Amino acid sequence: NVASVNYFANLGCKKIWLSPELTFEQISDLISKSPDLSFGIFIMGPQELMIMRHCVLMSEDECSRKCNVCDRRKKPHYLLDRKGYEFPVVTTKKGNCHIYNSVSLDLCHCIHELIDAGVDSFLIDTTLKDEDEAIQAVSRASEAIEGSVEKSQNRTTGHLFRPVI
Repeated sequence: NVASVNYFANLGCKKIWLSPELTFEQISDLISKSPDLSFGIFIMGPQELMIMRHCVLMSEDECSRKCNVCDRRKKPHYLLDRKGYEFPVVTTKKGNCHIYNSVSLDLCHCIHELIDAGVDSFLIDTTLKDEDEAIQAVSRASEAIEGSVEKSQNRTTGHLFRPVI
């Protein structure tokens, strides 16, 4: 919100990274009320939904509590919801679980509208991607900036066009 942006600007911040929960209208409004700041937004990749201190990998078998050397962390893990969607789970060396959305975010087809609204920096998260997928993601964003790209199938625009209720 504007009060938060002003608070951080008064502390000397020069760039604000916008919440992925904001709608396009909220982004435009916030930027228009803070013309002296630079704004960035996350445009592509898996959206982190939750961090848990409890390790879900413990449910597979007895746990040694040696998270930093746990072999279970080497293979992909997912939480399955009632509709059959798989939510990727990444466990850290400290045993924390990062749970990601089952559908990756892709705002590349909206990049010019975001630029027109005043966004000047874009983040691509390659956390769950291999090297080739990361290169493809960066290429897609570059192509969008230089021209345009079609809306991706099987990807979400997050809350850009639908507010958090």
